Amino acid sequence: MGQLLFADIGKNFNPEVGFVSRPNKDIRNFQVNFGLRARPGGQSFIREVNPKLSIKHYMDRDNLTLTKDDHYALIFFFRNGASFEVSHNPLFERLTEPFRIRQGITIPAGDYFTNEFRIRTFSDRTRLLSGSMTFNKGGFFDGDRTSVNFSGSVLIKPRLSATLRYNYNRIELEGGKFPADLCSLRTEYSFSPRMLLGAFIQYNTDSDRILTNIRFNWIHRPLSDITVVFTEDRDTGASTDSIRSLTFKYTHLLQF
Repeated sequence: MGQLLFADIGKNFNPEVGFVSRPNKDIRNFQVNFGLRARPGGQSFIREVNPKLSIKHYMDRDNLTLTKDDHYALIFFFRNGASFEVSHNPLFERLTEPFRIRQGITIPAGDYFTNEFRIRTFSDRTRLLSGSMTFNKGGFFDGDRTSVNFSGSVLIKPRLSATLRYNYNRIELEGGKFPADLCSLRTEYSFSPRMLLGAFIQYNTDSDRILTNIRFNWIHRPLSDITVVFTEDRDTGASTDSIRSLTFKYTHLLQF
């Protein structure tokens, strides 16, 4: 399987339908995606081997490289539903002006070449209990980053699903080092095929904030919904400020 993409985006382009992934326009984007799917014969415990590569190259109108994001991976899919991936991700980023990544820490303008290595594994996500682990280690602008992501899920068909995630991040730059950890819980409960209640809660250790999003959806008739969403962004630090919102949406399909 393969894919080749080239986009030339002018500075006056207005993405009213769809989006542009970079805020600065007037760029050229070149992408290559290629992969193979090999299936060993016989009774091998490996169901499929998937080597793949992805190359993303962003340039300005003078063909000066702004960003390169490469991804070379080898993925094994096992007959028990689990998978294992190892990958190498060379990165390049050109900063034309200083970038403040955190209070008191600024990354100077310049060219940054980094390499990241990743190991990722998943158990069978259709089971009652499943989990995953991702380990990333490599360069990050003028320093290094280490991250480990854990997740555990419960799936009780067809009613309940819940996933708990913990993202451990340690970033060391020339201007300083800091942690940036995230802990989140996502749950969904189906009262029926037409009525769903979902919740997402996330805690950010860096900003000391808890984000809560609760959504209720009822399909009261085909292609017609009633949706209620409650959102709260709460500061658990010294200020204890919070922002709350309640949204109600009603859709009704009229057929003639």
